[in-house]
Amino acid sequence: MVVLQDEKKFLFLNEYRRGLRKLSLGFPGGLIEDREKPIQSIKRELLEETGLVAKNWKLLFTYLRHGTYNCGKDYVFFAKVVRKSKLRKNENINKIWLDKKTIVSHLNKGRFETSGVMAAVLYCLFKKLY
Repeated sequence: MVVLQDEKKFLFLNEYRRGLRKLSLGFPGGLIEDREKPIQSIKRELLEETGLVAKNWKLLFTYLRHGTYNCGKDYVFFAKVVRKSKLRKNENINKIWLDKKTIVSHLNKGRFETSGVMAAVLYCLFKKLY
């Protein structure tokens, strides 16, 4: 999922990734629960992980994690932050807002380490969603 704030910055989470064995920048997201649609899931995950509420949700694209092994399908959404929720305490205190220049610098330095994050970032830059 990709979230934009004030037309200039994108939300990233700096979280520990077991497969990488270190902190890595990524987007809010998680598993789709039973009987839940992808859009419901991402709204719930954004609130749970960050305490934020967004509007103007748009599905950007979907992709299979691995074409040979069919490890699951990811959905990449775009939204704009509306407000911080007063209802929940967020799970993730490592929220980072990055502007376009910093994102491009991170891409050039190889700081985005998962294919889904790189695909979403590049899509947003090419589509000029900033």
